[in-house]
Amino acid sequence: MSEPSTAESPALPEEPVRFPVGTLVFGLVLVLVGALLLVSLLTGFTFNPGMLAICVLVAAGLVLVIGGIAASRRHR
Repeated sequence: MSEPSTAESPALPEEPVRFPVGTLVFGLVLVLVGALLLVSLLTGFTFNPGMLAICVLVAAGLVLVIGGIAASRRHR
């Protein structure tokens, strides 16, 4: 009987694992809000919720724009 051939297929270069920038930003926003709530509860320090929301959203928007620009430059 003949043995099945064990010829190896040519190795394909592995693409680096990437995840959407939005996922990272969303996770960072959740961690930031959770950390600020924890600091507020433990220290009694108070935050202005409106100003905090504006600052977090502006920072998240900037990170998304910068991530989009970086991704478009990588794909050129």
